[in-house]
Amino acid sequence: PDVERWWMLTCTQVCDDAGVELGCITTLAPADDGSADRQRRVLDEAQALAHMGAWELDVPSGELWWSDEVYRIFGLPPQSFTPDYDAFLAAVHPDDRSTVRDAVDRVLVAGSQYAVRHRIVRPNGDVRYVQEKSLVVRESDGSARRLLGTVTDVTEEALADAAQERAQAALASSEARYRMLAENASDVVWQIDRDGVVEWLSDSVRTVLGWQPADIVGHQADEFLHPEDRGRRGDLSQSLAGDKGPQEVRLLRPDGTYRWMSSSVHPTETSEGLALVGALRDIQAEVEARVELEHAIGHDRLTGLATLAATAGRIADRQARLAHGSAVVGVMCIGVDGLGTINDAYAHAAGDRVLAAVARRIVATVGDVDLVGRGAGNEVHVVLPDLASGADAVPLAERIRRAVVDPIHVGEVAVTPSVSIGIAVGGRDDDAGELLRGAGVAMRRAKSNGRDRYEFLDQEMADEAQRLLQLESGIRVGLQRDEFRPWFQPIVNLTTGEVVGHEALVRWLTADGQTVEAWKFLPVAERGHLIADLDLVVLNKAIEELAGDPDSGRFIAVNVSAESLRRGDYDAHVVGALTEWGVPSERLHLEVTETALLNLTGDLRATVATLADAGISWYVDDFGTGYSSISHLRDLPIGGLKLDRSFTSGLAAGDQTCTRLADGLVGLADGLGLDTVAEGVETAAGQAVLASQGWRHGQGWLYGKPAPRR
Repeated sequence: PDVERWWMLTCTQVCDDAGVELGCITTLAPADDGSADRQRRVLDEAQALAHMGAWELDVPSGELWWSDEVYRIFGLPPQSFTPDYDAFLAAVHPDDRSTVRDAVDRVLVAGSQYAVRHRIVRPNGDVRYVQEKSLVVRESDGSARRLLGTVTDVTEEALADAAQERAQAALASSEARYRMLAENASDVVWQIDRDGVVEWLSDSVRTVLGWQPADIVGHQADEFLHPEDRGRRGDLSQSLAGDKGPQEVRLLRPDGTYRWMSSSVHPTETSEGLALVGALRDIQAEVEARVELEHAIGHDRLTGLATLAATAGRIADRQARLAHGSAVVGVMCIGVDGLGTINDAYAHAAGDRVLAAVARRIVATVGDVDLVGRGAGNEVHVVLPDLASGADAVPLAERIRRAVVDPIHVGEVAVTPSVSIGIAVGGRDDDAGELLRGAGVAMRRAKSNGRDRYEFLDQEMADEAQRLLQLESGIRVGLQRDEFRPWFQPIVNLTTGEVVGHEALVRWLTADGQTVEAWKFLPVAERGHLIADLDLVVLNKAIEELAGDPDSGRFIAVNVSAESLRRGDYDAHVVGALTEWGVPSERLHLEVTETALLNLTGDLRATVATLADAGISWYVDDFGTGYSSISHLRDLPIGGLKLDRSFTSGLAAGDQTCTRLADGLVGLADGLGLDTVAEGVETAAGQAVLASQGWRHGQGWLYGKPAPRR
C-alpha cells in the first residue's frame, strides 16, 4: 500500500588494521513516527543537564553545526543563527584565539584529537571558561574530513583552581617570609642530659620566652612543653641515637601561655656522657600565618562559609558517623532568587551584600555554622546530619524560607529576597559530590517551578513530605476545631485488681468521624512544634474529667513533652486549671520521658519543683529505654517509675533478661521510695509475674482499651 513510514538508516565505516577505508555497512530499520525527534530531545536534555554541548565541522566546506547547549554556553539563543568557524573564533577570548587556532591547525595536519581549555566572551561581556575536546575523521588519503567535538562550561572549576593556586602561592610566600624573619632572630640553645634535665641554656631565652635561665636549669624539659606535645619528641634514647630533625612544639611562658617553637636536637658527648644539644627558634608568627591561610583556603571570603570542597568533606564525615540502618544525611542547595537582576540594577557589590546577608540568616536559622557552606554563584549549602527520612528536612527548609524574607537595603532601595531550595539525601555509601549535585538539580527545579519554594530530588520523598505537611496542617485545623480528646486507660492495683487511676491518652476525632491513634500524628505534631498545644488540650480536659468525679479519689496521669516544660507559664497554667475546677493537686500525675529529662535546664528544673511543691506527682515514663542518669531520680522530685511495655512483654514471654531487669528496676524504685507502674500488661500471667516481683500497679489491655469517659 502507498503509506509513508519512518525508517532509521545507520552507516558504519569499515577500515583495515592500517586505517584504510574498505567500505561501510548500512542497515535500514523501521522506526516509530517521531522517534528521531524524541531521540534528539533526549540528547538535548542530557547535554543541558551535563552543561556540555556538541559540534561538528565539515572541513572542506567550513560548515559548522552546534547543538542547542553550545548556543547556551556561548550566551546565545539556541539556533539563533547558522555558525561557521569564523563565528566560533570571534567568540573566543582574544588572548586565547591563537592557542585555539594552533590546536585546530595541528590536529588537521596530523593527529587524531585535541583538548584545550580556553575562555569565551558572551555577547553581554561575561567571560566563561570552557573545555573543548575534538576528534578528527579522515578520508582514505589521510586528509581531514570532519572534526567532531564537545564544549563543556568549566568556569567554576577553573576559578576554583585559580583561587587554590593563588592561596597556595600566598601560603608558600608567607611561610618563606616568616622563616626568613625567624632565622635572623636570636635562637635559644639548651643542653639536656640523658635523663631529660636541662643543664644549660642561652640567655636569649629571656627575650624569646620571657624566662630567666635559672628558672629552667635543673628542671625536666618536659615541664615546659605543652601536654599535647610531650609525646611527639619520642623516647630520649632515640633522640640520643641520631638527629630526629626539626619539630614544632609549644613551650610554656611565665604568664601561662604557650609559644610555638621549632625544636632541633642532636646528640653530643660531654664529660658526663651523652647528652642532647637543642636549638629553639620562634615560629609563632609563621604558624599563625599558616593557620590563617589554611582557613582562607577552606572558607569563602565573601560569606566566611566553608568552600564547596570543604562542604563535601563535611558531608562525607557525617555519612561516616551514621549508624547502620535507615538514617540518612540530607543536603540542601539554597539559591538566592533574582540575584542576577540585583547585579544588573545595582552592580555586583549590591548582589554580594544581599548574598552575604542571606547567608548570615541561614546560619542563624540552622544554628551551626559548620553545617553551612558556600556553593557556586548564588548558592549556599546546608548539611543535615542523621535524618530519619528526607521528609524531616522540610521544617528547616520552611524556617529558612521564612527567615530570609526581611528586606535588605541596597542603597535607598529595600530588596526583599527569597530562596529556592533543593533537597537530596543519601546513606553511608553514597557519594558526597553526587549529593551536592543532586541538591543542585532539585534547586534548579524549584526555581523553574516558580521560586521561593523547596523541591526534592526524589519524587517519593517529595510525596512523603507533602503528606506530612498536609497532616501537620490538619492538626492545626483540628486544634482550632477542638477535635482532640483524651481517652482513658485504667491503672489497677496488681494485688487487689482495684482501679486506682487512669492515663489520659490523646486521640484525634476528625470531622469525618474517624478516630486517629496518637502514634499516627504525635511525631508530626512534635516536628511542627504543636505538641505543647496538644499537651494543654489533654491537660485541661483531664482536669475537667477529675472535677466531674469528685468522690472516687482516683487520679489521672497526663503526659508532658519537653516543649511544654520549656514554656515559661506551664506551671502557672497547671496550678490555675486545678484551682479553677477545684481539683486537689494530688489527683494529677504528670509523666515525662527519660529523654526529656536529659535537657532539663535550671529553669525547667524549677518548673518541675514548683509543681511538685504544689502536690502534683511526677512519674518517669518508659523507664529503662532512655539515657537518663540515676542522679535524676536523686536530684528531681520524682514520685514514681513506669516500666516500659517492652520489658513487660518480655516478662510474659519468659525472657530471663527482661525478668532480671524488671526485678532490678523495682528494687531500685523500692530503695528510693518510689511508686511503680508497669505498662503493657496484656495477660494474667504477666500480671502475676509483676505482682510477685513487687510492682504495685499495672496498665494495659488486660484492663481494657483506652476509651472516652464522658
